[in-house]
Amino acid sequence: MPALTSIGRIKANIEVDNVNAENISIYVVPDDAQSVDLIIGRTWLDLPHIAYTKIGKSVHIGYRGDELFRNFPIDEKVNLVCLERL
Repeated sequence: MPALTSIGRIKANIEVDNVNAENISIYVVPDDAQSVDLIIGRTWLDLPHIAYTKIGKSVHIGYRGDELFRNFPIDEKVNLVCLERL
């Protein structure tokens, strides 16, 4: 994929699925550079107060302190792992 030079940058607060992050850099690119309006990347997802996971085709986002994924259903098709003491 070729590199793209942004035509500008702004800082803004971004909210995704009721999860907020402040003072995030947004790089502006030409309209024909991508097919979507905004790409949320690692700089937002990897903030220390944000947690996320992908299950199937869905991405779930929440606050890390809320233990968001504690009550997610377990896929019954997963092979269970048993650990033995050495």
